[in-house]
Amino acid sequence: MKKIALSAIALLLLSACGQELNTPLEGKWQMQQVESDGQVTTVDTIYFNFQNTLFMYQIYSPKSDSFRSEYGFNNMLDNNSIVIELTDNPVPVASFLPFTDWTEATRHYSVEKVDRKQLILKADNKKYTFRKF
Repeated sequence: MKKIALSAIALLLLSACGQELNTPLEGKWQMQQVESDGQVTTVDTIYFNFQNTLFMYQIYSPKSDSFRSEYGFNNMLDNNSIVIELTDNPVPVASFLPFTDWTEATRHYSVEKVDRKQLILKADNKKYTFRKF
């Protein structure tokens, strides 16, 4: 009886290990550059944070040594595209958007590259390069 119970538990543990909840985007990413119309702009104060379906957009202000943050959700549609939607938390999205290049609370990105060290997203004729932080 003990062997059957141990075998059943082992089988459950093995099957649970095979179900990965994390996406390749999981973690904190620091934006390094934005390329638009052939012009490259260096950036180091913007962070995208992914945890399962949760998302946090952070903007660091060196002057005040503080972060401005907005939370939301991300939905990986397939390996090549993701939708990020900001919510009215902790401040209304409308008051956060002027600090970004977003025009609305939802943004669709195509994923050009994602690995352990680098993330490249494209949206609205712009290419965003991040490093894993």
